[in-house]
Amino acid sequence: MKRFTLLFILIFVFIKFAGAEFKWPVVRPVFTSHFGESRHDHWHNGIDIIAGTRYSLTPPTDSEVVFRRDEADTPMPDRFGAGNLIVLHHPANLRTFHYHLVKGSIIQNKTKLTRDDIFATMGNSGKSSGTHLHMSLYSTKDDSILNPIDYFPKVEDTKKPKIKKILLRDPMNDYINIFKVKRMRKRSHFRVIVVVHDIMEGRNRGKSPVGARKVILKIDDKKVKEFSFDKIVLRNRRYCLNGDPDKTFKRTYISLPYYMDMAGIVINKSKYKFTAIVVDNGGNRKSKSVTVKFY
Repeated sequence: MKRFTLLFILIFVFIKFAGAEFKWPVVRPVFTSHFGESRHDHWHNGIDIIAGTRYSLTPPTDSEVVFRRDEADTPMPDRFGAGNLIVLHHPANLRTFHYHLVKGSIIQNKTKLTRDDIFATMGNSGKSSGTHLHMSLYSTKDDSILNPIDYFPKVEDTKKPKIKKILLRDPMNDYINIFKVKRMRKRSHFRVIVVVHDIMEGRNRGKSPVGARKVILKIDDKKVKEFSFDKIVLRNRRYCLNGDPDKTFKRTYISLPYYMDMAGIVINKSKYKFTAIVVDNGGNRKSKSVTVKFY
């Protein structure tokens, strides 16, 4: 009886996860922006994809069309820069949003789609600087915006992320790069800013930066702050990272891309060790430490 019960559970789990498995809308996706990046005054709430010259898009899984906007057949204005778009509903209370599609390419004659249907063409409509797909993943269960990387097949990631700077910002808003200046006059307190990013995959992409998945700051080997870009949740009318009210957009980034406001520190001794750790969306990890003496 126990064997039968265990077998039933294994079959149920297999069917559940096999049925909910997503696939990327293009065959060989290249990510030009990641979930949670800074967009000056708001989060990047999805992932940006290019795919060479193959612009046709297919659903992540069997889906239902719940909304479409195509300027070819609607007077509805584009108020948010998404351009031509389509929203698909999937099992497990998930929806994908697909932005910047080619005018007139969005499927019109079907609302029930299979994994093999072409539903639109990747484009450059709306607020866009080049042909690409912006795709967001949304949970209707708890009104959260999810990192698509966690729900789609793993894509090869061979390039390690970069730790560019650890900055101390003093009360006069002067920034000191402690990778270069390791001895300095003591101030009452500092903000610790970490500058990190991943590197875009592809032989022709050079060292183009994209967002990291996780950033950790340690001071004297004790973790003081961690940002992990898993999901964005609305809390008290503000979008917060992982639902943490202390991790709003303005408490995560300063005005420059990839500059993350990690913590404050009150200087009460002569020496501190700072360690930054960054993990990218492929699981590659990088760490870098520096010891600063104050006088």
